[in-house]
Parts: sequence; C-alpha cells; structure tokens
Amino acid sequence: FFCLRQSVLLRCLLLLVPSVLSYDVHTTSLRAALTFDIPPYIQNQSSDGLEPAILRAIFVTTQFQWLAMSYNDVETAISPRNVADVALAMTLPLDELDDDYYVNGTYYSQPFIAFTNAAFVKTSDPDDMKSITSIAQLNDFGPVFTWEGALTELGDEFEQTFSNSSNSQYTPVGNQTEQVLQFWETPNSIIVIDSSIFAYYSLELL
Repeated sequence: FFCLRQSVLLRCLLLLVPSVLSYDVHTTSLRAALTFDIPPYIQNQSSDGLEPAILRAIFVTTQFQWLAMSYNDVETAISPRNVADVALAMTLPLDELDDDYYVNGTYYSQPFIAFTNAAFVKTSDPDDMKSITSIAQLNDFGPVFTWEGALTELGDEFEQTFSNSSNSQYTPVGNQTEQVLQFWETPNSIIVIDSSIFAYYSLELL
C-alpha cells in the first residue's frame, strides 16, 4: 500500500441528553446510538467492542438497546431526531463548548478515542500522489471512499479539495464494511479510513 497521509480524529464517548444526567449508574434501560461495526471499537453487530464496553462500565446495571446506524445518523440521533438517550463517538464541537462541555443544554464527554486515519491505494495503481490536492488532479483516478462526515473532519485541505461540486471523486459510505469492500472491488480507487478498521476488514473480506 501507499499511505498518502495520516491524521488523528478525536471523538467523544457519549453525548447525553439532559435527562440522562440525572440518572445514576443503576439506570435500568437506555437507548444507545452507535455506528455499524468498526472493530475493534464496535463489533458483533454493534453490541460489543471498546466503545460499548466503556459504556457498560459506566452504567453497571443498565440494559442497552443498541441502535446501529451511519455516522451521520449518530450525530443527529439525540437532537433533533430524539431516537436515542446516548450517542457514542460523536464529533466534538470544540468551537462551541464551554468549560463544562455543554452545548444547548446537552452534555458531551471529553474525547476518549482517537482514530488514526490514512489514505490507502492498491499497489497496482499509480503511486505518484504526493498530497491530497494531487488526488483531485488525476483524471483517471478515483473514487475516494470515506466515511460520512469525513469532508468536514479531515482538515481544511481535504474539505477545500473535495467540496467542489465539480469533483465527483469524493464518495462517503455509511457502513465501513461496505466502504472497504467497495475499495477492493473498484479499480483505481482510494480509501480514507482508520488504519485498524481497514486492516481488520481487509483480512475479513479478502
């Protein structure tokens, strides 16, 4: 593989609606929004892995209804859609937080996890890419498979390069199993993804 660039993305463990803040560790039931499987963080049909394990350690006697969904849907699960009580791995709105990590009355935890993202290309494909901008200049290369929300989470250069409506290479995928599968099945494609998730699914799928 040719690794184009790495970046670290911090995410919150939980986003709690105000009513959850009054719960104690013996709360009997909570609806938890989380992404589809992204081992080792979330696995076994979105009911196990590092993220659910930490949540279970906080609410020791609570039964969880695990609600698997895309990244975009996790971001809106509590507000405005009100389909969950807790959301895992939210993007941290750093420019909106006060000292207590509240935004409009809703509480965010401090960041608990850092995804190490990289761009990968198959070795049979051209290897003359030296920057993010250079990807967009290759007429015979693409698509660029990412997760939903990557456009605004991978820095200014990435957003400026792929937010242009005339650039059709940017291809967000809500399920990262499908993201990796599409990468391996599509000639001349690039994938931008956490290195651990990419390695796990590549071994599973190939």
